[in-house]
Amino acid sequence: MVEYARSTMRRHVSEMAAVGVAVLVGGACHANVEISARNAEVVVAQTAPKVVAFAAEEMTNFLSRVFSRAVPIVDRPTPGRSSIVLGSNEWAVAAGIATERLARDEFVIAARDGKVFVAGRDDPAADERHAIFGRTGVWDQLHERATLFGVYGFLERFAGVRMYFPGELGEIVPAKDCVSVPDGTLAVRPDYAARSYSAFSDGAYFEGEDRDNMLHPMRKLNYARNRMQTMYIPCNHGQTGFRFLERFADSHPEYFAMRADGTRWADGRGGKLKGQLCHSSSAWDVMYDDIVSYARGEPPSVRGMGSWRGKSDTRHDWAIKTFRRPWVDVMPQDGFNACHCEKCQAAYNMAEPDYADALVWRRTAELAGKLAAACPGMRITQMAYPPYRRVPDVDLPGNVDVMVAVTGPWSNERQKTRDEAVIRSWTEKLGHKVWLWNYACKFGANRIPNVPNWSPRAWGSYYKSVAPLVFGAYCESNNDRWLYNYLSYYVFGRVCWDNRADIDGIIDEHYRLMYGRAAGEMQRFFEEVEDKWVVGVSGKSVDTDMGPTHVVPSPYEIYTRIYSPEVLSGWRARLGRAESLVERGSLESRRIELVRREMLEPLVDDASAYCDSVSVEKELARRAANPGRRNILTCENFTGSPFKEGWCVNERGYERYYEQVGDAPPGLPGSIRLRKGASDPNPIRLVQYIGKGGLTSGKRYRISLFLKLDNVVQNKRLFGGGGVGVYLQNTVKQNVSFPQNRLTGTTGWFHQAWEFTAVEGSEDSTNKVQLDLWSGIGTVYFTGVRLEEL
Repeated sequence: MVEYARSTMRRHVSEMAAVGVAVLVGGACHANVEISARNAEVVVAQTAPKVVAFAAEEMTNFLSRVFSRAVPIVDRPTPGRSSIVLGSNEWAVAAGIATERLARDEFVIAARDGKVFVAGRDDPAADERHAIFGRTGVWDQLHERATLFGVYGFLERFAGVRMYFPGELGEIVPAKDCVSVPDGTLAVRPDYAARSYSAFSDGAYFEGEDRDNMLHPMRKLNYARNRMQTMYIPCNHGQTGFRFLERFADSHPEYFAMRADGTRWADGRGGKLKGQLCHSSSAWDVMYDDIVSYARGEPPSVRGMGSWRGKSDTRHDWAIKTFRRPWVDVMPQDGFNACHCEKCQAAYNMAEPDYADALVWRRTAELAGKLAAACPGMRITQMAYPPYRRVPDVDLPGNVDVMVAVTGPWSNERQKTRDEAVIRSWTEKLGHKVWLWNYACKFGANRIPNVPNWSPRAWGSYYKSVAPLVFGAYCESNNDRWLYNYLSYYVFGRVCWDNRADIDGIIDEHYRLMYGRAAGEMQRFFEEVEDKWVVGVSGKSVDTDMGPTHVVPSPYEIYTRIYSPEVLSGWRARLGRAESLVERGSLESRRIELVRREMLEPLVDDASAYCDSVSVEKELARRAANPGRRNILTCENFTGSPFKEGWCVNERGYERYYEQVGDAPPGLPGSIRLRKGASDPNPIRLVQYIGKGGLTSGKRYRISLFLKLDNVVQNKRLFGGGGVGVYLQNTVKQNVSFPQNRLTGTTGWFHQAWEFTAVEGSEDSTNKVQLDLWSGIGTVYFTGVRLEEL
């Protein structure tokens, strides 16, 4: 690993002791260099890079607000004024500041001879303003801008500025007459080299005019102000960047993984999963030759590839997410599918979750070993990722860098302990630190809109706890509302720069500065919101006959228990009390209103709508009001002999998993109970077939039923999760699964309903409705199942 990434990146301070304590809290100016409203200026040399010019804009923006007076930008120091000199220039050199000796992202703040110097290494070709305010992505922010980081450090340390998010509601700018900087030199570098989150994958930026712009400049400005990484080490399913499918689908199908039916993933089927490689094939030899060609500086056309995504810029000829000198990412593509060829099957240990670790890491080691001899200085990245996350019994060359995929900030304590053991095993294997891919995101079963995933304490404590083992992380953090993450991102940035940061102090200060006299009420509100998400939703686990198991709560539990009407009413009252403590129309008042509008009211609306939709009483009343509406299904309440009257089980003998019981909502005669343990076959289904003519093309239909769950959990971590679901299928391939996330947990009786439109040919098709417990265990009761034409 290169020195920058290998380093623990410890911050150091020289010549300046106990800096900033007095000036951070205001008060009278002291000796040393004093910068005041009447004598301040920002100096940027005419030859300075554009990234330094933008740093000057940020400095004057905030200092002018601190002093309530414009601070000018000049191109040379003015005699008699207190100059803040930015970047590497003749005056910095004369003051003994040599930025070329600094590490990447490191900056110095030096006070001497009546001037303050802020400087670090800056990319002379980069345009920071365009990178932020142009329609550009994350790649355009991968350039050195240490002077800008120094500006933010200066403003925070000496002027008391805080930048929680862009805009006046997210910025703290205390009024001062002057700022005092003690003589000496402060040098600061980040403890984490890898510092990134899903900057452009959250929901709309709440203050933005273009709510659908995924490249909103406020997101990018916030990313820069949080001082995220300026260098990217590729490790994200890099094998896709070798473009095997476009190069070899016809000529070398043996390079691609074999399906169980003998076909190859070269045939274009499989959507995003198409093109899976056979890792026992000579595809790895082709990758080695590609890497050697890249190392020589040859264009990809030499290897039979066109420019990446048609880019004419030669920097983009090779796939930029795979090839970033000195690294090349050889991680298998996502959705790893077991290859069914004889060699791969022999190499797998299918009794283990990480069944492919020996094969994938052996091939990685072979490639890296050859590359070390042929191209010294080139490095290989590979992720420890299911099904090859476990440390293999393979010697890995020193030019292999490993990223470990673990859950991250939202893990419960049991999961954190297991994950830390995985991370530690990799650092011991390699003899140096790794970096992480984490998941604090609303994805799969966690995709619950309008439920705040506020979790700054979880982020801070997690990234502080793993610091001895890692040199940083990318946290996949996409969600549906940007505001949910702003403090998590801020805390993440602080910990990345200082692993010893006082997390509680940072968060407590945020509440005090943002909400003034209402800080106590708002802090209690936010801490309850964090606890509900981190413990109640994302970190929930239950004891089952499989042992303690992580589960994502069902909508029923989310809206009737975790975020119950009583809880939401209490939060409304708390925000009301907070508003009563601050001046109407003040920044504090407007911030509270922002939180109410963006974080509470959408949740209240969704919870109210859900509770109405699952109300047994309301559905029974609806049915009573429409007595003539025909149920297309022949058995509704599971009385009599349901397996003779329309329902059947998915396999002969499975009747033993079902029992008719009298338990049912008031007014219904009975239900059928399904019980399934971890050792039982999977899945268990109740099926009712509907003959031809039962459905009509283009017509709208409604499936509804009553059900109750007892400790239903998924026994596999799947996208969408396992559990209870309803399924409609016919022979013209209309396959509809309800709901998106299957139902789990323990509930009382509740109602569920879904609507669909029958596809063309439905009247000539045999249709079926299926009730199932799929990839899950527990007990579920069904009754009152109806299929109606609307």
